[in-house]
Amino acid sequence: MGRRGPPSKPFSLHILDGTKPPRRPSTAPSAALGPLGNPPDWFTSEQAAAWRETAAQASHLTVLDRGLFAALAVAITVHKAASIALQAEGLVLARKSGGEYPHPATKVLAQQAGLVLSLSSALALTPRARIGIEAVKPRSKWDGIID
Repeated sequence: MGRRGPPSKPFSLHILDGTKPPRRPSTAPSAALGPLGNPPDWFTSEQAAAWRETAAQASHLTVLDRGLFAALAVAITVHKAASIALQAEGLVLARKSGGEYPHPATKVLAQQAGLVLSLSSALALTPRARIGIEAVKPRSKWDGIID
């Protein structure tokens, strides 16, 4: 049986909130990690566009998140392609021998929607995952002394 309860908050989100995560080292990850950056070179133009569009909403992610973020961008484009195929060909296809069967893209669409949701939650990109995340202004050495 797996761990019960909601997944724990990522360390980077604790930094944004200004809270100290339980049972973690008191030092934060290095600020030199930097943002996500540009999409990988092997991406198609559609995948790169999905990367850029989603990265605009993901300022809290760092270079360490690139792998999951790349999987998210690919899942978004596969979901879009399946949706376009369904719009063009319909939900049901006809057999040569007569009868009908569901379009294979319906299964792909559902799988990719689940994958997008799962990856978005892991990267704190869904509304529920962002609960409790607030924009924290940078701390100053004068905080608490001068109001």
